[in-house]
Amino acid sequence: MKFIQSRVLWFPLSLVFIIHVISVVGLIWFPITKSGMFYTFLMYFFTGFGITVGYHRLWSHRTYKATWLWRLFWALGGAAALQGSVRWWCRLHRLHHSFSDSEIDPYGPNKGFWYSHMLWIFDNKDRKEAFKKVNISDIEADPIARWQSNNYRWLSLFLAFGLPLIIFEDKIQAYFYGGCLARVLVWHTTWFVNSLAHWLGDDEYSNETSAKDHFLTAILTLGEGNHGFHHAFPTSYKNGVKWYQYDPTKWLIELGSLFGLCYELYHPPENEIQKARYQVREKQLQTLGKNINWPSAPEKFMNFDDLTAAVALGRQLVVVGNRVCDVSQFQKEHPGGSALILSMVGKHPDTTLKVIESRHMHTKAARNLMENLTVAFYQD
Repeated sequence: MKFIQSRVLWFPLSLVFIIHVISVVGLIWFPITKSGMFYTFLMYFFTGFGITVGYHRLWSHRTYKATWLWRLFWALGGAAALQGSVRWWCRLHRLHHSFSDSEIDPYGPNKGFWYSHMLWIFDNKDRKEAFKKVNISDIEADPIARWQSNNYRWLSLFLAFGLPLIIFEDKIQAYFYGGCLARVLVWHTTWFVNSLAHWLGDDEYSNETSAKDHFLTAILTLGEGNHGFHHAFPTSYKNGVKWYQYDPTKWLIELGSLFGLCYELYHPPENEIQKARYQVREKQLQTLGKNINWPSAPEKFMNFDDLTAAVALGRQLVVVGNRVCDVSQFQKEHPGGSALILSMVGKHPDTTLKVIESRHMHTKAARNLMENLTVAFYQD
C-alpha cells in the first residue's frame, strides 16, 4: 500500500476518472442533443488545436512563429484541454524527444501501450534530474506562455467548464458535453500520439525510435499520424508530408499564415526528407541481406578446351557470359524446357549468347540462380 501511495499521483488520477464517469452518466441520463453535439464539436476542436497548433508545434518544437493574438488564443485552448500548462507540457515533450524509448522518456512507449497512453500521467516518478537536461528558456521568455503557466490552475478550470456554461444556452448539454465529454475526447486524442503512434504503422522516415506513421493515427489525433516523420524532423510545421495526407493542424497553421497570424513556417528541404527515407530503406536492406546466403565465387577457370574435355566425360556444362554452369540437376527445371538447355551444353560462349539473345534475356532472379550453378569462370 505504501508503494502504491508513493508511486501514484492521486489528483490527476481522480480528475481523469471522475470526468470519464460524468461523461458516461451524461450520455445515459441526459442524452446528447444537436446542441450538445455542437458544443462537443466546438470545444473539442478549440482544445484539441490548442494542443496540436499551440502546445506541440508552436511552443514545444518552434516550427513557426506567431503573433501575440494567435499565441494567446491557443494558450487558452491548451489550458481548456486540462493537460497541464504550456511550461509543464513542453518540458515533458522535449524530454520525450531527447530520450525517446529510454527510462528517461516520460511517456514510456517501451513500457506498454496503456502506460504510454495514460498511466504515465499518474506515475509519481521523480524527474528533477531529467528536467535539468531540458532547456525551456524560450518558454519562460514568452510572456503569454509564462502568464498561462503561472495562472494555469484557475484558468484551466474556468475555460474547461465555466466557458461552456457562459457561452452556450443549454447549460446541461454545455456541462456534460461541451465540458466533460469534449475533455475526454481530447485527452484520448493527445494520448494516442504517445501510444498508438508508437505501436501502429510503418518506419518510412526513421527507424531509430518506436515512432511510426499511419493514417488511422492521423485521423484520431488531428493530423499527428506521421509520427515517425515527426521524430525525424521535429521542427517541421507539417506532419502530413504529402498534400493528400490528413493534417488539419498543418492546414490551420497555413490558414493563419495567410492572415499574417503565423510566419516563418519551417519545413525541411525535400532532399533531406528523401535522404532519410533512403537511409531507412538502406538499413532494412542491410538487415535483409544478413539473412541471405550468397554463393561463394568459384576459384576454378576453364577455357574452351577444358569445357570440351569435361563435356566429353559426361558433364553437362553451359557457358553463360563468363560463367560455366553445371545444369545436370537444373535442366529438368528450366522454364524453357530441358531440350533448349541441353542443346547449349558444350557450345562456345558466342553460340550460347546468340541463342539467349534471340529468345529471352534472363532476369536478375535467373542470373542469381546461375550463380548457384556456377562451377568455374570462363576465359579464352
